[in-house]
Amino acid sequence: MHTFKKILQISLKKLHSDLNISQDFIVGIHDEKNSWSFISKFAQFIEGLFTKILVQRLSEEGTYNTISNLPQSVRLNLAFDLNLITKEQKFLFLTIAEIRNDYIHNISNVEVTLSDYLKTLKVDRIKEIYKRFKPFFFFF
Repeated sequence: MHTFKKILQISLKKLHSDLNISQDFIVGIHDEKNSWSFISKFAQFIEGLFTKILVQRLSEEGTYNTISNLPQSVRLNLAFDLNLITKEQKFLFLTIAEIRNDYIHNISNVEVTLSDYLKTLKVDRIKEIYKRFKPFFFFF
């Protein structure tokens, strides 16, 4: 796994630099033991990434504060409308934002694993999440 982490750090070096985050940030998310912290950091990373992408795409640095304060669903819709992501990607990232909002906004979940949290969801919601993630599963 150590080699994978080094490859990840090297391949994401420019992204880390562009986002002004440490080279260990993404690996740190991967290594996060606490699920509550993991989903919080992961979702916030994605939000920051989409903010950066949209500001760059619009070529308007002055829009940063406005875009960064938009709900993630609005950023994702804008990214989709600008053909930056597919419909499937939009729903994948939206699902991560939804899980983050539901999971971390309840402080009692701080010690609940993500797996245990997901077990508390209704069957229809679990099926919806699976459907949204399914196009991105890779079987080797």
